[in-house]
Amino acid sequence: PWAAPWTSVGVTGTNGKTSTTAFVASILGAACRPCVSVSTVGDRVGGVDVARRRGYDGFLELVEGAHRGGIRHAVVELT
Repeated sequence: PWAAPWTSVGVTGTNGKTSTTAFVASILGAACRPCVSVSTVGDRVGGVDVARRRGYDGFLELVEGAHRGGIRHAVVELT
């Protein structure tokens, strides 16, 4: 239920996923749409580096926390 209002972008491919994830998150931030950004080099919420538990449960905790903070956008590197 809490995930219904989210807009998400999944980044796939062979090369450039991390850079593309950062680029899309920057565009959203510049458009006043803070987001969760998850990549192989780190996680960010609203442009701020955050630590989380690895794995699916850690991802859900990260996104649920961002949701409580009013964020409704996510950019996720999918490997």
